Amino acid sequence: MKKSIFTLTFLTVVGISGFAQPTGTPVSPMRIYRMETTSAPVEKTELTKEQEIKQCKDHLEALDTKEAWLRSNPEELKKAEDAGWFEDAAVTRARLQARLKELGVN
Repeated sequence: MKKSIFTLTFLTVVGISGFAQPTGTPVSPMRIYRMETTSAPVEKTELTKEQEIKQCKDHLEALDTKEAWLRSNPEELKKAEDAGWFEDAAVTRARLQARLKELGVN
């Protein structure tokens, strides 16, 4: 009896381990390739005066909208103040307003 249980256990282990062996092709090690960069120059699109004026006004409006939202939300207001957002926004506003003056907009 003990011999038959031992034989049955042995055959079961051998059978299961046969199915557990890896099949197929082994995985090759990872290879690192360099990225190819294009040497073509990046074209800069020129904006018309009207497009640039609209873009500056839209940017100013977006800054005003974000500032209003920040001031209505105490948590976000604290984060923005800590990050210096208002100082950055003031610099951006001054730059945009100067550009609008250069373009002849009052």
